[in-house]
Amino acid sequence: MGLEIFLILVAGIVFGIWAGRRVKGGAVLRVKEKSIIEKQAREKSANLEKVIRLFDTKKEVRNNDVEKEIKVSDATATRYLSELESSGKIKQVGDVGQGVYYVLK
Repeated sequence: MGLEIFLILVAGIVFGIWAGRRVKGGAVLRVKEKSIIEKQAREKSANLEKVIRLFDTKKEVRNNDVEKEIKVSDATATRYLSELESSGKIKQVGDVGQGVYYVLK
């Protein structure tokens, strides 16, 4: 009887330590994830501002201009321009392909 109680007690302590570390580690991970997400949001916001500033020196901005000036991929440049167009800050001229460019509204 005494051995059973001792084993249950030890098992409870081990489980408590394991569960405590798991919860603590998860909380730390969530804080890190939140920090990374916030950093990415700041970078995106800064990059969108850089796209808008491109119009200070150019009347027409193309996807390739955004790629080169901000050093982002084609897909990211396309997303940035689409987001700015959706928010009403710029207007797309042309439908598809290399003839497409954007102007300030």
